[in-house]
Formats: sequence, structure tokens, C-alpha cells
Amino acid sequence: MYVFGFLASYLLVRYQMKKKDFNLSRPEVENLYFYLILGLMIGADWDMSSFTISRLISLIPLRLLPFGMGHVLSWRLIGVLLVGVLFSWRNRKSFWKIADLVIVTAPLDWAWEGLVISSMVSFMAG
Repeated sequence: MYVFGFLASYLLVRYQMKKKDFNLSRPEVENLYFYLILGLMIGADWDMSSFTISRLISLIPLRLLPFGMGHVLSWRLIGVLLVGVLFSWRNRKSFWKIADLVIVTAPLDWAWEGLVISSMVSFMAG
């Protein structure tokens, strides 16, 4: 489900790199996307496999924060942010420049997940 979102995001980042200098090479962007995908999968898997943490989080009013329906998106966000900070620290790049490059592509994944997938499910349901 995330494959098309990350592919569209990667292509948009490559297009942005042609228009403006972000001080990143193509192999660095490919490594960044590898780590972002890894961080997203670890964050999502951590949430799905940790029922005790989920119960504890449901007691804390995190549902008031703009992280979707509670805590699922927050774990994904924490995983991606952690990986982004570690990548920028390890490669001695500005986290804010990398975030500026990648954050504009985040709605592509949400649009794919929200619009296309939900439309396909609704169509199959009848």
C-alpha cells in the first residue's frame, strides 16, 4: 500500500532536486528513502505488535493530538522522524533542509491511502 506513495514521493523529490540545490546527491536520497521506509515499517509494526503499549497510550489523551484516530499514525511519524534525524546527523546534513525536501510529498501517500484504497474497497463492497 505504501509502495505507490513512496514511489510518487521519490519522483517528486528528484524533480525538486533538479529545480533547487538541496546539497544532496542521488545516492544519498536513495539511502534516505530506504531508511524512511524502514522507519515507517518499524513504527507501524511496533504499534501493531505492542498491545500493552496501545492500552497505555489509550489512557493518555493522545487522541486529542492531530495524529489521526489515536496512536497508529503517531508511531509511524515517530519512526520516520527518528530515522530522518539519524540520517541527517550521520551524513552531516541539515535536518530542516531534508525535511523541507521530503515533507511536501507526504500528502501523496495519504492521498493514495485515503482516496484510492478507500475507493477500491467501497467499489468491491458494492
